[in-house]
Amino acid sequence: MEIFLGYTKPRGQLPDYSGPIVLNAEKNTVDD
Repeated sequence: MEIFLGYTKPRGQLPDYSGPIVLNAEKNTVDD
């Protein structure tokens, strides 16, 4: 299984590299 690490950030600021969001590489979308 391949994974995708995504990093969130507030607009205009640097990403928070301490806590990535881990997603499946085949289905790499985030639903609310």
